Amino acid sequence: MKNVVVLFVFGAILPFSLGQSRPKVSIKKQFLPVYLGDTIVLTCSGGGSVKWYFDGTVIPDQTQQNYIVTIKSISEQGQYVCVRNGIRSKELQLKVEDAFPPEILVIQSGDSVVYKDDSVHLALYVDNDWQNWTCYVYKHQRLYHVIIKDYPETGPLEFMTSSVEKTSEPYIYWCKNKITNTRSSTVVLSVTDLMVKLVPHPDLAELRKDLELECVTHGAPKTKNVIFYKDGKAMHPQNNVKYLIENMTKIDEGNYECEATYTFQASTSKSEFTVKSVPQEVVGIEITLEAAMSYTSGNPVCTCSKCKPEGKAEFYQTENGRYKKVKNTTLSQGKYACRVRWDTGASSFSLPLSVAVSGNEARSNTGVIVGVMVLILIVMGLIFTVG
Repeated sequence: MKNVVVLFVFGAILPFSLGQSRPKVSIKKQFLPVYLGDTIVLTCSGGGSVKWYFDGTVIPDQTQQNYIVTIKSISEQGQYVCVRNGIRSKELQLKVEDAFPPEILVIQSGDSVVYKDDSVHLALYVDNDWQNWTCYVYKHQRLYHVIIKDYPETGPLEFMTSSVEKTSEPYIYWCKNKITNTRSSTVVLSVTDLMVKLVPHPDLAELRKDLELECVTHGAPKTKNVIFYKDGKAMHPQNNVKYLIENMTKIDEGNYECEATYTFQASTSKSEFTVKSVPQEVVGIEITLEAAMSYTSGNPVCTCSKCKPEGKAEFYQTENGRYKKVKNTTLSQGKYACRVRWDTGASSFSLPLSVAVSGNEARSNTGVIVGVMVLILIVMGLIFTVG
């Protein structure tokens, strides 16, 4: 019996004596704290193929050292474990904030699906303290600082991404305040070298909200026919390059593609080309803190019944799924959304609301413009008289 015990203990420590140390699951501190809608990276130390587990259940189709997780709900909170060469890591307890990040990083121009060698213009909407913000990019399985050449005196902190390369992993951008540790949202860019790509609007899909999928063909040729696919099944051919998912539900989640038939307008050969995009996984974020916007008599109001009472309203002009923060509540004609923000988090955006300038507002604005023009003419007249 004594010999059996000795053999058991030796067998237990043998893998470690051969250099197969226990793997460890870690997350870069720059990703913390973790919020709804974030895309983060968990790493299993060591090399080789691994298995990933969440709360004791194996995660299918995840065998790489780096596990890229999109936080779709607070149910992503829990224990993450990796197993390499039969050796199990300790648990990493991941905490997820039941809110969106307090600051937002958005695509100002460009798409979340990027053609190889292209760049994207990003904007961080913070009101001040720009010098204390550092931005990062996760690419090629490593973390890099983003070099920001010019910090603004007013307005958002803006920068261009580097030209992207075709990789198996996406590019993840985000920013963080070095003093307060306040986080921005993440922007995820995937790269394609195909002529056709499927682009979602907005970039981050949310349940119970509309999602528009756009089939984009590089170089703007003449598109003759477009077919959208979900999970490999064709939905229906159409001339429209956009497909609208209204009031998105769990049923709408899946892998989407589009196939475009096109001709080059400048070509004399009249040859047709048919190309299918790379599949895009569409998964909706579960919203718990949702803002609501109303607008009456020139007065926009943003409310969130479940948000923290110290939260303050922010208003954004929205177009094609993109958000641009406005500095004041005097809104011009257009489409807007709002959110409620506090120091450590924020609600989701409200449903878009179309704002139409009323007759009184239009007359008031016209009166101001006319007054300014009259004043300019008077000043010019005085100048000529003196001359």
